[in-house]
Amino acid sequence: MCPLDWGIDKILTMTIDHASSSSGLILFLKKKTRNRKTTILDHEFLHMIYCGHILNLIVCDGLPDLDKSIVKVQNAVRYVKSSLSQFATFRQCAEKEGIVSKILLCLDVPTRWTSTYKIMDRVENFQKAIERVEV
Repeated sequence: MCPLDWGIDKILTMTIDHASSSSGLILFLKKKTRNRKTTILDHEFLHMIYCGHILNLIVCDGLPDLDKSIVKVQNAVRYVKSSLSQFATFRQCAEKEGIVSKILLCLDVPTRWTSTYKIMDRVENFQKAIERVEV
């Protein structure tokens, strides 16, 4: 969709994440709009990185240093999910502990700090099963 289709002919800034495709988009916009009379401040502030993305990078960078137990939990989940046979063993251990859940363990997504919360929340439900697995 073209901004002109929406009646937008002036662009001061765009707030986007730091993906390489975003940089390509910014370069494209600069090229297409640089000669317009409506160009503001010669596109000096056109690319503004989404602050949530910066916060995510900061939190992800600090989590391992913050608490070594997070790293231990992440490693245990990686081990359990490393192969089908390991995961089957884990499922058997969960059954022996009487743990019934439709929500299973998940791996961290390095670019999403909320995934660390998810992994810790889910591991809490399966703690006894993980302890049974030889990690």
